Amino acid sequence: MLISRPRLPVAQLPRIAAEQRLVVARALAVGALALLFTASVAVLTASSARPALDSADANFITTRVVSLDQDVRARLEHITSAGGLARAQRATRDALAGLNSLARPVLASSNARSARLAAAIAGEQRFLDAVGSALMNPRSPMLAELPALDGAARRTLAALAGTANGREGGVGSLVRWRGGGGGL
Repeated sequence: MLISRPRLPVAQLPRIAAEQRLVVARALAVGALALLFTASVAVLTASSARPALDSADANFITTRVVSLDQDVRARLEHITSAGGLARAQRATRDALAGLNSLARPVLASSNARSARLAAAIAGEQRFLDAVGSALMNPRSPMLAELPALDGAARRTLAALAGTANGREGGVGSLVRWRGGGGGL
């Protein structure tokens, strides 16, 4: 025997007015949209978590930052030779472009290694901006800041694994050349 519901006559069922049905339908639609919005926010929040920087990528970026730095420093050592200024300017411009591209994956990741790399890249960028300014303008106000920016860049790079004592040269040639009235 099947269990069945008792049937009530249609006259005994409660009636909902047309306006009330419209209010209920709207409330259900707004509730569904709110639920959809909340679910979307949850998915976007979960997907926006920044991954850790892989050690192989960090080692590559570190090596590349040191290489760019050393290229600029080598060009600064030979700034007084024929064509030395143009080569130093080009190396500085290329190093800044390279640092900008290396900064993207570092800033997209989140761990202690990427934080140290981001600090090293930022310090190197400030240093190279000052070098570029001094190369382009003999009376650049950045010339006086070069030794301090050089020291800061050296410290942030030295904090990275594998870069201790790996940098040679400095800004002495540029400071002496610009201080001595070297021109274009």
